[in-house]
Amino acid sequence: MARPATNLEPYKARIISLYRSNRTIDAIFHILLQEHNFHTSTRTIWSRLRAWGICKRQKTDDSPALRQRISALYHESHLSDKDMLRTLQQENYTVQMRAMQRIRRDEGIKRISMDGDRGTVSSPPILLRGGCFCARVTYISSALPKSTCACFCITCRQVSGAPFLVFGNFDNRDLRWNAVSEDDVHLVSSSVAIRGFCGKCGTSLFMKYHCQPSRTHVTVGSVDEESVVGEIPRTKEHIFLSQKVKWWGVEQDEELEMYERFDDSFQKVMEEWEANGSKPRTDAGIA
Repeated sequence: MARPATNLEPYKARIISLYRSNRTIDAIFHILLQEHNFHTSTRTIWSRLRAWGICKRQKTDDSPALRQRISALYHESHLSDKDMLRTLQQENYTVQMRAMQRIRRDEGIKRISMDGDRGTVSSPPILLRGGCFCARVTYISSALPKSTCACFCITCRQVSGAPFLVFGNFDNRDLRWNAVSEDDVHLVSSSVAIRGFCGKCGTSLFMKYHCQPSRTHVTVGSVDEESVVGEIPRTKEHIFLSQKVKWWGVEQDEELEMYERFDDSFQKVMEEWEANGSKPRTDAGIA
């Protein structure tokens, strides 16, 4: 039996108004959820806008700042045209795909694939997307997390308002972050790690341990489930159970690894880092 089509007609005027006001699809998704408690998908919103024949029809603001940003996104972040356009529009640049591609060509930025096919993009596929509640801070990843871990420490409980936080362990090279402005990322540093939050809605987004400069631990709850290609690893590791609240129970499972503090291997990494002078990370932001 086929699933019934999602009815967006009651919200049509609101969706069109938001879209023509340069709101991103992710932002429209969250506004519908916040204002009307209506849950759909970004893909459905996109397809319905096309079915309604809606386009922004705005002239591209071909400014030096836009050209510099396009060049930076290509050379520094290696984004595809689709992701580059998405990023530019999230940063409030008035630009459409054809105009952006024209500017890219004018600036001498050419797409060349490793296999010699002209016009194709040789960038890794995006396996998941995510971001904060208000969509001002977003990220993409070309790989799934190596593992996931549930942390019951006091800090994770306080910043989330939940009995624990689940993190995915990512290689920095696989992640690409984007924020509407620098003020949208609020950082809190401790002797052990740096935590990142959205400066507007407060969503807890990531943790970067000082002793692991090549990795970032992203809150798995901020991942867009519908964007995931494959499966995120099941959470088998529970840490800081010594600080778990008494009213939350953890079922005994032979597959679960439970620790009073950090797991044994990470504890060794931490001790080596401390023995070498406890140097803080220099990549504090989301770049």
